[in-house]
Amino acid sequence: MELKYCGLFGFILLTSLALDGIPAFSVTTSNAKPTVKENQTVDLYCEYSADFQNPRVEWKFKNPSGSTTFVFYSAQITDKYKNHGVTTPNNGKSIHFVTATRQDTGTYDCEVTSITTGDFRSVSIYLLVQVPPTSPQCRIPATVTTGTAVTLKCQDSACSPACTYRWFKDKMLMPVDPKGSLAFANSSYSINPNSGDLVFSSVSKADAGTFSCEAANNIGSPLTCTAAQMLVEDKNVGGIVAAVVIVLLILALLGVGLWFAYRRGYFQTKTQSKPNVIYQPAERATNEDFKQTSSFVV
Repeated sequence: MELKYCGLFGFILLTSLALDGIPAFSVTTSNAKPTVKENQTVDLYCEYSADFQNPRVEWKFKNPSGSTTFVFYSAQITDKYKNHGVTTPNNGKSIHFVTATRQDTGTYDCEVTSITTGDFRSVSIYLLVQVPPTSPQCRIPATVTTGTAVTLKCQDSACSPACTYRWFKDKMLMPVDPKGSLAFANSSYSINPNSGDLVFSSVSKADAGTFSCEAANNIGSPLTCTAAQMLVEDKNVGGIVAAVVIVLLILALLGVGLWFAYRRGYFQTKTQSKPNVIYQPAERATNEDFKQTSSFVV
């Protein structure tokens, strides 16, 4: 019984608010995720309730990278979109693309503000412009060394929605999991179908071959890049050993040269020592010092 009275009270309260003119502002759209093929026509719709008194309508566009710009502002299409062939047939309640391009893919916000009351509401619409695949760009190394990690890349940045990728070796489809295939059971690779990367964790001679990549997104026909050959070569052990021997010989010769120079005294400092001379003045002779040492007869 209490629940019944509560429900009845709520209904009466809501009815009273509506009769009193309390606004229930709302902004909606008939299609929140429209799709269109490139270069075709598309319309985005925005409906708002009559509660908005003197409404101001604005449209904003945010591209996949996050950059935002106005499409409809101050009751008119901005210059950028005028040149793009965009119009507003009914005062901002919709925007009309004469020819949608891949750059138009993104989120469109229809924002409605009551100038009288300041109330604000918005609705988001995501437009997807469908673009078929183009020939993907493949990066395949011509020569790699056994035992190293190698990545082959495949990318088509234009396709919308984003492409998925498949790799072929010698015209044979490479499974995502090589262990499930007898032809590739001995390979150590992984494939990311979303990024297009083919990664060999430790490439071997058996991984050599001619590779190509296919891009597809169910819009138009899949396309493949030009096939390219990848050679796998062994490490040049002989060259490494020869280089080490040459370095050791150079160090040995340098050591012998230094030893020989040391033995010849090239690293010793030569100094000349002067004799210690003490100068003493000569003594004068006196009569007492004179003695006859010999005699003679005339």
